[in-house]
Amino acid sequence: MLPETRALSSGRYAGAAVAIVALAAVLRFYKLGEWSMWVDEGMTYVRAATGNLSDQGPLYATAPLNFLVTRAIISAFQPSLFWLRFFPAVCGVLGVAAILWSGSRLAGPVAGLVAGLLLALSPWHIDWSQNARHFSAVFLFMVVAVTAFFLYWESGRIRWLLASGVASALGLLTHSSSLFVLVGMGMYAAILVLLRPYRTVIVTRQKLIATAAFFVILVGAYAPIALSVSQYLGAHKTAWNPPSNVAASILFYLGPLELVLAGLAGLLGAWRGRRGALLALQCLCWPVICVVVAASRTISSGAYALPALGGAVVLVGMFVSDLWTDERREVSLVLVAAVAAQLGLRTGLYFTTEQGNRPPWREAAHWVTASAASTDEIYATEGVVLGYYAGDLARGRWLDQWRPPAPGRRQWLLVLSGDADVGQAPLADFFRERCQIRQVFFRNSGPKRRDVVAYACE
Repeated sequence: MLPETRALSSGRYAGAAVAIVALAAVLRFYKLGEWSMWVDEGMTYVRAATGNLSDQGPLYATAPLNFLVTRAIISAFQPSLFWLRFFPAVCGVLGVAAILWSGSRLAGPVAGLVAGLLLALSPWHIDWSQNARHFSAVFLFMVVAVTAFFLYWESGRIRWLLASGVASALGLLTHSSSLFVLVGMGMYAAILVLLRPYRTVIVTRQKLIATAAFFVILVGAYAPIALSVSQYLGAHKTAWNPPSNVAASILFYLGPLELVLAGLAGLLGAWRGRRGALLALQCLCWPVICVVVAASRTISSGAYALPALGGAVVLVGMFVSDLWTDERREVSLVLVAAVAAQLGLRTGLYFTTEQGNRPPWREAAHWVTASAASTDEIYATEGVVLGYYAGDLARGRWLDQWRPPAPGRRQWLLVLSGDADVGQAPLADFFRERCQIRQVFFRNSGPKRRDVVAYACE
């Protein structure tokens, strides 16, 4: 029994855990349907509503889980942004519960509560839990997969390996970025076998055979999918987000203070020969490394590394738990309060001045559809979002598919600030000579601030 277990009764732990999950639920459902839609959510809506998952080749056809669940939800209820984001929000709440379980199993109840609290307050996790995207579901499944894999190697109980396999399969069926977490799991097993100084568990023939079978089955089943996806990406999706930008994005959203504490926990684990160093490699380092490297080859973003946030908060929980066990409770409380305050401040900004990190497409689309005549053409940087708010997806013309208007026809352009399309031929000359600003929609501020500008072109 871990030392702090005796100091933290099961009743108090259960009460604190329930309070943390309740806090997570409030923060993930608060204003869930209020934020404007953006382009990726618009494509989720189209795929879920139509059932067509082949618009991006095998990319989403082979990872259909989020779209199928969302399709069932919006079919059962009146389609709205709330219901479109309902499944990611539920996965976000369950992700916090999974971290409470993971931290408690890996490092004791204090670590679990600290990890759960920090994740509940994390604006990065809240953001993706309020997005009609798949990343909060990937986070949930891969936290379960990693923890169960870890527990299998410590206990030798095959049920944990089976649980890890099921969770990994669900993650892969949700998004291919789950593969980056599997790399970390494979590296963890390899280090246990090959590097004796870091061997924190007993390595047996049974574990080696079962683990080999685990990866052979998973990789064998997923290899054809991975090959088809990689071929499609290589042919159609070139790298657009520089690795340095992806790395900076991950650092910003993880939070420098959390990363420092996670690093200290990993170093402390390495120094004491404990599990912290291996957990840091498995859950934090390898997923981030894989995402950054992938950005140099094809499409990738910081969101692909969201599961690494789980590793970071568990490592912080382990570090605080060590301080708590060493009777440095005042220091541990100050650290938790400092990190929670930082996260709380950033979360407060997310809900207020940053307006959910969404451009003001709803206001812009409603204004332009009210201002335009029935014969006017409307183009938008994010045409699918315009179509959603106009009540007719066919009316949402994409700016990168612009065509000159017929004689005597007026056009409207809704342009996201920084959009390069208006500076490229053939639109550039028309835009410069015939378009005037009619309205600018300012709404959010912060690291993802993007304004929408409405132009009338006579």
